[in-house]
Amino acid sequence: MKLFFDCNNGISSDMVLKALNGLGASPGHVVIPQCSAKWREIEKTLKGLDISSEAKDMAISIYSVIARAEAEVHGETLDTVHFHEVARPQAIENIVSVAVSLTKLGPDEIIVSPIHDGHGQIKCSHGIISVPVPAVEAMKKYCDYEFVQDAIETEMVTPSGLAVLIGAGARSGKKGSVIRSGTGKGTRDIGRGGLTVSITE
Repeated sequence: MKLFFDCNNGISSDMVLKALNGLGASPGHVVIPQCSAKWREIEKTLKGLDISSEAKDMAISIYSVIARAEAEVHGETLDTVHFHEVARPQAIENIVSVAVSLTKLGPDEIIVSPIHDGHGQIKCSHGIISVPVPAVEAMKKYCDYEFVQDAIETEMVTPSGLAVLIGAGARSGKKGSVIRSGTGKGTRDIGRGGLTVSITE
């Protein structure tokens, strides 16, 4: 069984989670304890969660991608880097829930379409930053995906969304015969549809 991610409308971790839920892969109730924003503390928290070892490994893999990118952007190391938005309990819960859902589905392969992002600037905890955001630009070095810049003036690809693909080992490819699909929209309205994830043959 294969999973195909259609990223024509971008990708974020909450879009992924909603799309997987649409496929019937509910993560159940995931409890995330409060932890600091430092990567090593988050890593320790992930290792202690009451989820399967496969889901733990995937969650750590996804967050490791974010940590490496953030360390590069800010001139830190993996031992000193800390997070902002992706350290919030809801962000951690999203990524852990994605990891649980993906491991429940257990695809043999994860395939991704060209990934569309916007342009311009957005406001975040670091201030005003350009789109694609610096962490996403850094992550592009870790994958061979095709990226397309759309005319939409906002962020369409979040670091956590792209990290899900890289951390889960997705590769570029074409969509096969669709068995069923789930779609998830993010919190940012870009006037288009959401992320569609399909089970394919």
